Amino acid sequence: MRIIVISLPRATERRASITSQFQKLKIAFEFLDATDARAISDADYARTIDDEARRRHSYYPLTKGEVACRISHERAITLVANGNDPMAVILEDDAVLQPNFTATLAAIENLDPAFDILTLHKFMGSRRFFVPLQRLGEANQIGIIGYNHTSCLGQVISQTGARKIIEQKSPYSAPVDIALHRWWASGLVIYGLRESAVTTFDAGYSYIDAQSGTGHHRHAISYSDCKTPFRRAMRFLLTRKVDSIAKRALFPFYVMRSFINLRR
Repeated sequence: MRIIVISLPRATERRASITSQFQKLKIAFEFLDATDARAISDADYARTIDDEARRRHSYYPLTKGEVACRISHERAITLVANGNDPMAVILEDDAVLQPNFTATLAAIENLDPAFDILTLHKFMGSRRFFVPLQRLGEANQIGIIGYNHTSCLGQVISQTGARKIIEQKSPYSAPVDIALHRWWASGLVIYGLRESAVTTFDAGYSYIDAQSGTGHHRHAISYSDCKTPFRRAMRFLLTRKVDSIAKRALFPFYVMRSFINLRR
């Protein structure tokens, strides 16, 4: 299976780490040079984002680092969409390959890809749960992480799924991990694993964001009108509440459709 690792050329320690891991496993992979946040001009940034939609989602504008990260993932997804393989792995360069990585990919490769995205990294917060759908090899399971999962650390994307994602491309109002995993809005079929095949060594630290000079949201400047009653109401009622209700109401049907698709 084709493996694409998104990495900034200057992230030498991360590149050395992921290269060493693949060399030990004797698995071929390729680097995709990540889009550099420092190379995104203010004009390019303004053309890329949907600022009004972002205001409905968050108190903070997207950082250039988040924009660069999403562009990088979309470039990788485009390679999958235009390639010759039915599916491919896209990893971020801080991935740590787990002992089950090789066996997991081999088992996935033997599947008829009845999914758009299969997440290799499972982050289970206190409100998340796992619905098993079918066995994967001898020691793992494919399932759905409810009500949604927001990690782009490592995922297998089918060619069909990649083409859907590219067709749905629109100006940005959310980081890539959130945008890709809103299955109730996009119609994408997204599965996960009971046992992660990759983890991370830095607990979500973003090299791209840190190097862009924009920082994380806790250090960012918020929208000037973000805390007015109108904006608070818009964010809570028209965005967060609608999303929360939609994904919970549609989740049983999503699971049922997935059971049917995997058993055809």
